Amino acid sequence: LQLDADSLPESELEIESLVMKHHFLNASTNCFYYNGPENVVNCQTLANLCVMHMYFPDAEVCDLFEDILDKRSENERSQDGWVETLPWLRYVETSTEIRMSEAITMQMSF
Repeated sequence: LQLDADSLPESELEIESLVMKHHFLNASTNCFYYNGPENVVNCQTLANLCVMHMYFPDAEVCDLFEDILDKRSENERSQDGWVETLPWLRYVETSTEIRMSEAITMQMSF
């Protein structure tokens, strides 16, 4: 499908997603009111739903993810933007700085 600038709609097109409808309420509630390791999967789901929205900050799921991120404690790795119980979606440092950091004791690939 190719669209040129003349064929784009002038207003936003809103499409209801069955995936969002199915996963958002459970993931958002159980991640927001995190109750222990059993809720990590809910935070992972919430992050993945934000990725599906292309990290769009006005998307409800991404806005909620950022809100939870702001409320959680930093983890022991001291990496900006990476907090306890949430996946690391955005890097504040460059990928080279992260790869070379000795604060992260696990293997990562980029």
